[in-house]
Amino acid sequence: MTTGSITININKNALGVTSRGDAFNIGLTKQDRGFLASYDGDQSQRVVGGNVKQFAQFLSDNGFTFKDIDQALINIYQNHLREAGLSNATYNLRVFSLKKYLDFIGIKGLTYKPAKVTPYENMK
Repeated sequence: MTTGSITININKNALGVTSRGDAFNIGLTKQDRGFLASYDGDQSQRVVGGNVKQFAQFLSDNGFTFKDIDQALINIYQNHLREAGLSNATYNLRVFSLKKYLDFIGIKGLTYKPAKVTPYENMK
């Protein structure tokens, strides 16, 4: 791992993150683009791709790789998101994006804890 530039290997493919502020298209492999192509529209692809990259950055910042992913690490990440003060809807979107991506690359069988979203929260 190097400061300012990371590469996390996923089955010999890489999801590159060169900085926290980088745009959506940086470092996507053919596998990653295939996953994002399942989402309609550029905006959806940017949001989901950004959520996956944020998770990759979280792994890197804490000394983990995708090979380390297990239930305990998913629980730590979910707690990290809750402590960040996200709305329930944003939290759920990030967790759902991660679940779909991990399923896509073959990491299955993990449990995710969605937050309850009230109708009032959706009106804010």
